[in-house]
Amino acid sequence: MPGGSPLTAAMCPPPAGQQNNVSVTNTFKAIPERSAAGVAASDITVKYKIAKWGIPGLEDCGIGVSRPDCWSHVATSDAGSITSGTRASTTTFNAPWQPTYSVSCDYLGNTDNCMTATMSSTNPDVKFINDSVRRNMSFVTASRFEKDATISARGYGDPAGDSGKHRFLVIARHRLDEHQSKGDRYLAARDTRQETAYAEVMTWIAQAYLASPNKIKIGDKAYTISDEAGGFGYVARHEGMTADWSQSLTGDGLV
Repeated sequence: MPGGSPLTAAMCPPPAGQQNNVSVTNTFKAIPERSAAGVAASDITVKYKIAKWGIPGLEDCGIGVSRPDCWSHVATSDAGSITSGTRASTTTFNAPWQPTYSVSCDYLGNTDNCMTATMSSTNPDVKFINDSVRRNMSFVTASRFEKDATISARGYGDPAGDSGKHRFLVIARHRLDEHQSKGDRYLAARDTRQETAYAEVMTWIAQAYLASPNKIKIGDKAYTISDEAGGFGYVARHEGMTADWSQSLTGDGLV
């Protein structure tokens, strides 16, 4: 099991003495844009974190830690600048991540993860309009797709109310599109499809809101204020026609 070898299920758990060997090198990439023409944005670093697919909590659980309820810090870029044009080069804020075999084994069965990139600068003249971005979509193939998602309230403090539990409002929505296999042109006339020529795509998104202890009163009624907690979803593609699509979100504690 030399360092740099592709990981397979047969390598997990890694043999004694090889747990800390490097498995593969992953490269995280961010290409931020600069809005103030003629003004250099310098001394910028980008911190990359990943978490389990779903709604991660707020807490950072450390470097290279794979846990379902918090963010794992995996890489930080070297300091760089955006000195010309409006966009950084494609390599300025690249950051390598070399997980050990033990860490890689944790991720082998969880290939879809939420990722966030956060910028910071030691230069007080650099102001960020938006300092971070999150990606939490999975691209899959149908006919059938099923996956566990983690919803965590770790790092949000004490829950509101007397239940002793955090309460999430999760709103799931989906959209169906039909595409021409060549050219990917949207088709409005469903009955003109040919089974081998077209694909159907379902985009499914779950958006979560966490109930806060604060309320707003409108008229004589008080309403709980909920804070946005993130979202996750998938884009499922099926080649050819389908008779029907179905989708659901199930789990313990859902009502």
